Amino acid sequence: MAIICYASRWFEFPACIDFVQIPRSTRGRPPLSNPKGKAKDGLWGLWPSDGVVFDRTCTLCPRLAAFLAKGREAHPDYWCAPVAPFGDRRARLVIVGLAPGFHGANATGRPFTGDFAGVLLYRTLYRYGFASRPESVSRDDGLELIDCRITNSVKCVPPGNKPLPVEIRTCNRYLAAELERHAPPGTVLLAMGSVGHQAALRALGLKPSQFAFSHGAEHRLPTGQTLLDSYHCSRYNTQTGRLTEAMFERVFARARELLGPAPRGPARATPQATAGAASADVRSAGVSSRRASARAKSGRAKS
Repeated sequence: MAIICYASRWFEFPACIDFVQIPRSTRGRPPLSNPKGKAKDGLWGLWPSDGVVFDRTCTLCPRLAAFLAKGREAHPDYWCAPVAPFGDRRARLVIVGLAPGFHGANATGRPFTGDFAGVLLYRTLYRYGFASRPESVSRDDGLELIDCRITNSVKCVPPGNKPLPVEIRTCNRYLAAELERHAPPGTVLLAMGSVGHQAALRALGLKPSQFAFSHGAEHRLPTGQTLLDSYHCSRYNTQTGRLTEAMFERVFARARELLGPAPRGPARATPQATAGAASADVRSAGVSSRRASARAKSGRAKS
């Protein structure tokens, strides 16, 4: 058993955990390539591990590093590593979440993918033109965000989905680097919950006490960005009625209003349009079949 002092607290970890077996940083290494050729900024649209905005090998928080090590032992097929931001680095909408869920992003390696919270989030993003499809299944499912990026306040899954304050502060260095480089004035930041709200403000060098969190709140920041607040779309919040789908959609409707119409591109097939097209195809096929049958009968009659 190893005993480590961290932030004036003592933690016990199994002796088998080696905290130095992973290199401290991947800075300077080229980003991984996407075998399917779909990535623009990194693997499948995920941020490359540059050691500044994101570090795939970070072990700065001993409690989280130990929890990930245990997770890799129990679930060898899980991602069980820091989860990168997902989406365009030039995006004008940046969603700041809390942390990966153990059986969600921690398993799949992509924010809000694989758990209940992602169902509502990606469906809403698609509805307002920020995603190419309404659901997120895996890192390589072809989903692309449109003028949008999703990042987390804490990049590693915390025990019980509750990161310690010291862990939030430690990981804030990555969010600060991300927003400094890729969230210029005019960007809309959408905080998912009070932790995301406070983390975004601290990353911008602002005091959270000067900007009260409440669902639907809108803050014009002195740094030039606009911060929108929403309750987190967790299963607990939605099942208890603290957050309804209509409440959630209103926040994204406001983000769309602030940013203007969605960028032009290939027309997105809505579920209604897809169903209508399918029905039209069936009807067309039926008509063609009847016409072909009639021609065949006419040909036999003439012969």
